[in-house]
Amino acid sequence: MSRLFTMIIVSTPIILAATLGQSAVAQAPRENVAGADSAFLRGVYFNPLIEGSTNYPWLLSYPTYRRQITAALQDMVREANLNLAAIFLSMPNSLATPKQAPAPGQPLAEWANVTYLDNVALFIDDCHAACVSVALDMANNMWIPYSVDAGTRLVGVPDDPPGTDPWWPVADDTPWDESVTWYTEIIEYVEGKTNHPESIAWWCMGGNHALGGAETALWDNDGVPDMKVYNELFVKNVWPAFKTAGTRPKAVPYLLPIFSSTSYWMDREDARLSAFTNLKEWIVDDLGLPPDYWPVTL
Repeated sequence: MSRLFTMIIVSTPIILAATLGQSAVAQAPRENVAGADSAFLRGVYFNPLIEGSTNYPWLLSYPTYRRQITAALQDMVREANLNLAAIFLSMPNSLATPKQAPAPGQPLAEWANVTYLDNVALFIDDCHAACVSVALDMANNMWIPYSVDAGTRLVGVPDDPPGTDPWWPVADDTPWDESVTWYTEIIEYVEGKTNHPESIAWWCMGGNHALGGAETALWDNDGVPDMKVYNELFVKNVWPAFKTAGTRPKAVPYLLPIFSSTSYWMDREDARLSAFTNLKEWIVDDLGLPPDYWPVTL
């Protein structure tokens, strides 16, 4: 039903690293953990594939397959001693009209697929019943304008040419305006809808401009230097509102250390961790707003 994933969580001021190929491990305050007998989060990227089902993604049809999915949660706890389910909350699934992102400040009822968000809230309640916390990784593709790095995109492309995903919106020249609305209104709605917001381990300000559900491309890119410029604008315009939305902990985008041995990266050893240094500079040094968690993928 789910696959194990490897990541490092930096939860200020404690650092704990997962072993390659094993489940994620992070220390968290006891009140943030659904399982009463655990002070640690140990989990999986939870993406169940229901046998015989053609409905995908599963959260869109959650009530139909709720019994099978809650059974999988219970097995996860009983058989693997895990207590964290990390899931994508994907932008296209959250939109009432495909490719149509919210206008800045537009009320959620006017732009959102409320049924999908209600399913997310119901899943959180079911996770609470199973003694599982939920990490909600919000996949937003509108990090940088479409005109920047247009050639690499498989999502958020005008006119939906073959080979691209037709459901993601196209980023305009100031995509942070719409993104503030998308992130914050969803956080506040879901926290208000679920009966157990305390079972939300964290909200992650995630997404990838080219792929949608992937690590944010925060590293330096000599070929597209404007990417760093617009990433900084996005972070500084969105992070303050994201951090203060709702009440649950907040995580920055998943950071990716680059281990490539290509000639490009072998000549740029100091840039392999540039996603880390860039983000730390923008939100800690400049904004003075450190996150609750620093997730890292390997």
